[in-house]
Amino acid sequence: TSTDWAAMKPGAIVRIFNLKAPTNTTTGSTTFGQQLFEPANIYTQLALLKKAKGTTEVIDLQAIFDDATINTITSPFNLPWPQPSSVSFGQAWTSATAGTAGTTYVYTGTLSMASDTVQVNGAYPNASYQETTYLGIAQSKDATYQMSLNATGGVPSGATVQVTVFSGSTTQAYAFTASNTAPVTFTVAGNGNTTAPTQYPIMVRLLSPATAQADIPFTLTLAPATPGSLRGHLIGR
Repeated sequence: TSTDWAAMKPGAIVRIFNLKAPTNTTTGSTTFGQQLFEPANIYTQLALLKKAKGTTEVIDLQAIFDDATINTITSPFNLPWPQPSSVSFGQAWTSATAGTAGTTYVYTGTLSMASDTVQVNGAYPNASYQETTYLGIAQSKDATYQMSLNATGGVPSGATVQVTVFSGSTTQAYAFTASNTAPVTFTVAGNGNTTAPTQYPIMVRLLSPATAQADIPFTLTLAPATPGSLRGHLIGR
């Protein structure tokens, strides 16, 4: 119950805050571009509840959270447990086209609240697999991108499409709303290694805590900035 969860000792759930970086579902490696990968998500966190009790942990979570118990908790949120093979948070770019100025990345998809039907403390969590998509880019050299998001019919009132580029302490989030649709420019740092470039997960997430939105088809584009463009926020260095 929520009361039991609120009373749980912090030491009992430390494992949830030690999630690994996004990994390729086939190879187990962290790979982006056209590779499909499964990032840390709600199912990853639920799976952590079933791990065997660690020597420093104070509660045997595995003994509490069997499959039936987890499914009882998650099914009202349209999150069937165990994770169905058809449910994936990680996606491949629709296209990644190399050019003289660099690679242009395009992803076309749909953000939907169809799996987010129950409010928690008066708000929609906006954490379902249909509201969150993870992509990624790999950089061997510094590159400046112009990022644009085009939603069919525009981003509806009361909603925000948040695009986050992850890189430790320099993680940067950009918000696209009905009144804020302008492209943004940012620079990511490369590491000079073409065989093992620096990798940046990118999360696209629908945020609409107060309003149940209709499906939002969208296209996210990362295009190399034109020569002479001012560098955007520097990420990753």
